[in-house]
Amino acid sequence: MSHLPVLVEVVIYIHDSQKGGFTREEVIDSTRLSPEEVDETLNLMIEKGLLKVFGNRFFRTPAFDEIAPKLISIYSDLRGERSIELALRGALSLYSPLREDMLKRAMLDLGFSAEEFDDLLIADIQKGYIRRVRAVHVGKIRSGSRLLPVGFYADLDLDVRPFLEGFLEYYRRIGFIEEIFEEVLLIGRYPPEIARPAREYIKNERVEVRNQLRLSSPPIFTSPPFLSLTSL
Repeated sequence: MSHLPVLVEVVIYIHDSQKGGFTREEVIDSTRLSPEEVDETLNLMIEKGLLKVFGNRFFRTPAFDEIAPKLISIYSDLRGERSIELALRGALSLYSPLREDMLKRAMLDLGFSAEEFDDLLIADIQKGYIRRVRAVHVGKIRSGSRLLPVGFYADLDLDVRPFLEGFLEYYRRIGFIEEIFEEVLLIGRYPPEIARPAREYIKNERVEVRNQLRLSSPPIFTSPPFLSLTSL
């Protein structure tokens, strides 16, 4: 959880990601503040002339653009607590699926604690923003001079044995190189209003994480022969 004042949390969210208007629900989803906190803060900002509202969408005013950077700078030392949300969500928006241990190591390298990582991971899983899926790597087939990985994704509660048996039988007939293992991966399923600023944060401010995850991503999960038995 963030220790920033509620007003600052909302101002940071609007300043970082919302130039074209936003809804109350988008603020709640992105900040993890309560609906009551968000409503009170948005109403206050309207009263102070920082926001205008049309229908169900809020828009920042010139007064907001003048005051927001000054307010944010006051709390710059504490702002890192929200950065993990942008970093983790940006990583999963850019490079899903990812191994949990690899993602956690990247967050720790940025200076975040294991507790911060675990808390956000659990919260986003509960919201349906992150799914855990089974990845089964069942071997490789040769294509010219290249060995292409073969495998599939499946929901954790799906019995993959019938599919796996037929899969193995087929690839044995065509010169399959047997090499079976399973692992659980994380897949990000963030709505655009959350994924977009998080991706930009990784691309523009956390290039080291972008490179680390891109280089560490297992190639078996990007190859065309890798199939899906789940709605990713």
